[in-house]
Amino acid sequence: GVTRVGEPVKVRKKGVSSRYQRIATLFEKHNSAVPMSAWFPSRARKDTIDPVLRILNDLLVNRKLKFVLSKGGSELVYQQGKFEFPIASLSGGYRSLFTWVGDLIYHLHEVSRSGNSIEDLKGIVLVDEIDLHIHPEWQIDLMETISKTFKNLQFIFSTHSPILAGTVDSKSLIVAEYDEEKQSSKASHFTHDIYGLNANQILLSSYFGLRSTRARGQIDELHRLAMRVWDHDPNAAIEFFQAMSGSNRDKSNNQNNE
Repeated sequence: GVTRVGEPVKVRKKGVSSRYQRIATLFEKHNSAVPMSAWFPSRARKDTIDPVLRILNDLLVNRKLKFVLSKGGSELVYQQGKFEFPIASLSGGYRSLFTWVGDLIYHLHEVSRSGNSIEDLKGIVLVDEIDLHIHPEWQIDLMETISKTFKNLQFIFSTHSPILAGTVDSKSLIVAEYDEEKQSSKASHFTHDIYGLNANQILLSSYFGLRSTRARGQIDELHRLAMRVWDHDPNAAIEFFQAMSGSNRDKSNNQNNE
């Protein structure tokens, strides 16, 4: 949700319904996700220990890491080689992902009954800014990994990542836009497919609507050179293609280094 940090909190708040607590982090900044340390493994049912560890490890992109219980069995840690490390020492990308995943698993645990696996529960999950702190290389497989891990859950993600947008079918994409006339947001569904396109192509498509992904200074320089070409400047065409390829900047940098 809006709050992608798992602060130490009481897992149940008095006077607030459990249903509302499940979505509170989407709308209220002062509400934090329930961290794994607040309930796992100390408050977890014995029949959920293995499924929780399995879910967490299925989401790991780095197979050199593994989530395990500490040697005393009282704390969730991750293992790398022969050594164990606290969850707090994970990278920002991992912590961002496992904060909302941990919150999700907590709520699945709370509504499940003894003898029923949390992996079999069905539901709809809303996640705001799924790409937050996630490395681009990991984003390529993120959607597929999540859908395979949580087979019975339907996810609705918001994102500004062209990489993530390019990994799903166009039927699953909805663009949120601001309607100036009605002064409100609207949801649009585009028919053309961007699945498999590279990030630059997607950013230039109607889904993101950018005219260029180049730095504004470079855009102005290309426009200036194009005007010189239009005025029949004999050197402008060469300079234009050099600017397009970036070779003019390489030449300038080399001269500065000399």
